[in-house]
This record gives sequence, C-alpha cells and structure tokens, in this order.
Amino acid sequence: MQLNFPQPLPEIIPEIIQPAKPVIKQVVQPKPKPKPKKKKVKSVPKPVIEKVVKTEPVKEKLAKRQAPPPRAQPQVNLRERFLAKLLARIEEKKYYPSIARRRNLEGNIKVSFKLECDGKVAQLAITGQHNLLRKAAGKAVDAAQPLPEIPPQIKCPMQISYAMAYKLDN
Repeated sequence: MQLNFPQPLPEIIPEIIQPAKPVIKQVVQPKPKPKPKKKKVKSVPKPVIEKVVKTEPVKEKLAKRQAPPPRAQPQVNLRERFLAKLLARIEEKKYYPSIARRRNLEGNIKVSFKLECDGKVAQLAITGQHNLLRKAAGKAVDAAQPLPEIPPQIKCPMQISYAMAYKLDN
C-alpha cells in the first residue's frame, strides 16, 4: 500500500506594482584638455661657417718649436747624490761582528780612501777605538767593490772620508 499526501499549493501573493521611479540620467561632460601651446619655429637655418686651417708638416713644426736648453744640474747636487749612492753601497755590506756584540762594543770608525775614476779604492785608511770594528769596516769597503764609477761631470780621483757608526740596539 502506498500513501500519497497531497502537497499544499503555494500561496499566491498578489504583487503590488508600484509606479516606476523616473530615471534621472546625469551626463558628466569631461573637462576639455588644454591645447598645447605652439612653439614658434624659426624657419631660417643658421649659417654653417667652415674654417680652413692650414697645416704645416710635422718636421716644420718641430723646426719652429725650439727645445729648451738642457738644464745643467749643479755639480754640488750631483756630487752629493753620487756620494749618497756610494756610501749606501758600502753600508749594505757592513756587518756587526758577533764578538763585538757580546762585548757591547760601540763606536764610530773613521774611513778614508781615494776613489779612482774606474771605481777602485786606493789608499784606504781606517781609524777607530776598537780593532774588531776597524776590521769589520775594512771588510765592508772591500766587499762593496767595485764601487760605482765617478760621473764625468765630477772631478776624479776623489778623496772620500766619513765615519761608519756601530751602535747596538738595546
């Protein structure tokens, strides 16, 4: 058996129709774009000026341009630089004898010699208080040979005398 129940019918609700509201259209007009200002264009082109440069050959330019005379270096300055180079060469070969270090021997050893034009040492004389330091100074001069040749601008043979310092750092 089957039971059927009738479904209720939907209620019909009368629609109330209201009068339509009037539609008001608002038209927004866009702001007018400002017109670009026109630039004044000059129609007259600028004249082109051509320069004609007369060139001279390189040899003629060099002939016209005079080189300044070579600067002669003062002989004193040249002599001082040569002596500095010479003494630096001897100082490179200088050493402090280990026995003199242990005995705390210090002092200035006077070294003088005649430097020949070819860079050889003649008439070497070494004076000082300690024999060990005098021998070390003589060995330094011998080890530094041949010494630099004397430049032609300096009179030779040249007599050299200086004090070689032996100091201990504490």
